[in-house]
Amino acid sequence: MPNQNTVQVRVYLPPYLRRTQLDEQGFVSIEKGSTLGDLFNKLGIPFPMGTVHLCRLNYSKASLKQKLEDGDTVSFFSLISGG
Repeated sequence: MPNQNTVQVRVYLPPYLRRTQLDEQGFVSIEKGSTLGDLFNKLGIPFPMGTVHLCRLNYSKASLKQKLEDGDTVSFFSLISGG
């Protein structure tokens, strides 16, 4: 549950990275001032340096040092796709 010391971030993960820390709508609460790298750590996402190249913050490239703001959207490209 968010409070004054946390922000809510929407996370769209590919199926192979599903994490239980997300609520039913795909949001996670994280401490204010946290970075994308902190989010990776919180979610237990492996290989952050490689994975960040597949990640977008508000649909733009971002570094692991990018600070997160309330309402940000973090999404990932899936290496596995079908058709």
